[in-house]
Amino acid sequence: GQVDMDAVCKIKMVAPFGTALDAARSSLEGVSFMAGTRLLSGAMEMARNELTLARKNSKKVVLIVTGSRPTKLAVTYMAARQLRRAADKIMFAAVDSNDQALQEYASWGSRPANENILNLANFDSLNTLDTVNNLVTSICEDVGKA
Repeated sequence: GQVDMDAVCKIKMVAPFGTALDAARSSLEGVSFMAGTRLLSGAMEMARNELTLARKNSKKVVLIVTGSRPTKLAVTYMAARQLRRAADKIMFAAVDSNDQALQEYASWGSRPANENILNLANFDSLNTLDTVNNLVTSICEDVGKA
């Protein structure tokens, strides 16, 4: 049968391409923390598959929000390599992450790492004006130049 990605792998597709903004916002507000290990490689693969639906000339940015190290480092490394081939930019919002995790995210994300990794104290930090401003200026480079 099919694996329950949400329950077993702790991976949840909240708002796939084509979801209206209001529906996506509502879905995001309903997401709760999923305790347990993380299959980050599966999430990266899910993001890569979703990018196949993007417009050809659009900038493809992936933001990975994570609060722990993945379960399988080697598999995650390979998934990150595949994702880098499909995405123009890979960013991490690293929540309560130690130095080792931050180094791993730096190796998997886009360069320069200091512009593509947000080190956040907690999940509530995602909802602050500073974090949102940092994300918008990092994702939308034209905004950062204004």
